[in-house]
Amino acid sequence: DGRSIYIRNLPMNATVVHLEDEFKKFGVIKPGGIQVRSNK
Repeated sequence: DGRSIYIRNLPMNATVVHLEDEFKKFGVIKPGGIQVRSNK
């Protein structure tokens, strides 16, 4: 059931908590469902 989205131009200090707070208003986020990666 793997779904993913890519979000560009996040601030370097973006955290899982920040993203969960923003996206939980759109629906349930499964535990461990958010990963923050940086190519820098």
